[in-house]
Amino acid sequence: MAPPLTPSQVAIVKSTAPALKEHGVEITTLFYKNMLTAHPDLKNIFNESSQTTGRQPRALAGSVFAYATYIDDLGKLSAAVERIAHKHASLDVLPEHYPIVGKYLIEAVAKVLGPAVTPDVADAWKAAYAQLADIFIGREAQIYRDEFGDWRGWRRFVIKKKVPESAEITSFYLAPEDGKPLPPFKPGQYISLHMFVDELGHLQPRQYSLSDAPRADYYRISVKKEDGREAGIRGLISNRLHERYNEGDFVELTHPAGEFFVDPKTEGAGASIPLALISAGVGITPMISILNSTVEAGSKRPVAWVHGARSSEVRAFGDHLRGIVEKNPHVDATIFLSKLQGKEVQGVDYHHQGRMDLDKLDAARLFLGDDKAQYYVCGPVKFMYDIKNYLVSKGVDEGRVHMEVFGTAIRSWVSTTIDLIGLKARPLGNMSKTVPNLVSLICRKKMKEADTALSLKTRVRLTTLVTISLASGNSGRSSPRGLRRPPHHSQGQRDGYSSIPKVRPIRSPMMAPRDFGGSSTSSGDSSPRARKRRGCRAPDDRRHDWLGNCERAWKPGFASSSALVPSSSYGYGRLKRGDPNMKIR
Repeated sequence: MAPPLTPSQVAIVKSTAPALKEHGVEITTLFYKNMLTAHPDLKNIFNESSQTTGRQPRALAGSVFAYATYIDDLGKLSAAVERIAHKHASLDVLPEHYPIVGKYLIEAVAKVLGPAVTPDVADAWKAAYAQLADIFIGREAQIYRDEFGDWRGWRRFVIKKKVPESAEITSFYLAPEDGKPLPPFKPGQYISLHMFVDELGHLQPRQYSLSDAPRADYYRISVKKEDGREAGIRGLISNRLHERYNEGDFVELTHPAGEFFVDPKTEGAGASIPLALISAGVGITPMISILNSTVEAGSKRPVAWVHGARSSEVRAFGDHLRGIVEKNPHVDATIFLSKLQGKEVQGVDYHHQGRMDLDKLDAARLFLGDDKAQYYVCGPVKFMYDIKNYLVSKGVDEGRVHMEVFGTAIRSWVSTTIDLIGLKARPLGNMSKTVPNLVSLICRKKMKEADTALSLKTRVRLTTLVTISLASGNSGRSSPRGLRRPPHHSQGQRDGYSSIPKVRPIRSPMMAPRDFGGSSTSSGDSSPRARKRRGCRAPDDRRHDWLGNCERAWKPGFASSSALVPSSSYGYGRLKRGDPNMKIR
């Protein structure tokens, strides 16, 4: 057990938070590179795709920054610690791994920050890391002892059945090779599965939600086939399961884990607490496990099932859900389909066309008047945060909204980091620094990773995303229709929910003449000659300068009509020019 940090060490660690925010991804990228080079066996634990895309270094950078920020108030990180500890246990992380990680992490900090890492700073961070390692080792030991029992490490399973559930999702029924009864799990939890990838030369693990009620003879996972095929692209393991693994083949799993679950103790016949299960796309998988478990337990608790999908072709478990609803009057289902194919019957195959809009449901169907109702949400990260913000805006306590955080791409990292470091929805006046700082951080790190500038369109979308993530659901400013799509957003739907809004900056007289290739006093001509006449740089150079203009536009008293914030109409709008409180017009 590491000794507690001294007050001076706590102060030193907190003082390094700005440097970690600035250089965090550079530090963690170097850390992973050096550690995995020296200990290639650890590649069997770390997700190669997350390393290739930079997602794992970004996530670790956010975690390290959060730890430095709240070193004196670790209670604020308890949810994140619980989530990470379960993930570690699922991957069979052991106490002996922590000194290795500590060694290369501290070395990377010293390498990147250079002379700023004095002996006192180094000692403080060594003590801080030892404290954090003890927290994780202790919690993971509890999980191994109290939840995993005799099952430690990887166990061989045979694929007993392989059943298509939709055009994209296939279920795999996995039975233990040793024939011993399987321990029960908590509905909503996941397993880790790993396989050897020839192209990489080592094992690769992935987590998959269990998609059925607990059974003694098999586990079921339902896997979505992704577009990517090569290493570094999502779907590397999922696509192999679809394309190369058949009935009779073997895979290896670890014990079910995860902090997202419905407590089986509440599933008795006398349970009456309402339960809302809200999902999009493949987020249906833990929800079907929860629903099956609830029904099979004989529970009569009211259940609201709300699901969004792109089409009936890709929606899984349609017939199964209809059967449950017909036999269980306390289960109410609402299905949103983005696209209809002409054969669907409203009221049978779906209830509403378009992306999920919770305002189309009566408040009673969502149990909004019940202060004990529990809400479980799974799907794309931004979808989950928007659902949460919508429910909170309707008076639901945040503690009753549970999210299964998963996902890829930069929007996943943004939302997860915002959640991790404790940034909540704030008055818009406080966002004049928060938004540009986050956008600056993200863009700088992405540019370093790709060694290129992000496009203007990407930066605009990113600003919109960060703004919505921080502001939606605040002070009644979010869209009154929850997740309603602007009418001109006809593209980009996925899983019954739109991704980052596609928006276009609007020229403003408050911006410098070269900001977007023209000025408010010009005729709007954006030809090369006109740009040169107005002092504009070439388009590629202007992309580098857009972020600075964006930041200036966010300063109170210098608001630009091109700065995007959530509005009461379509989820984004314009800032009122010259308003120091950044109110929405």
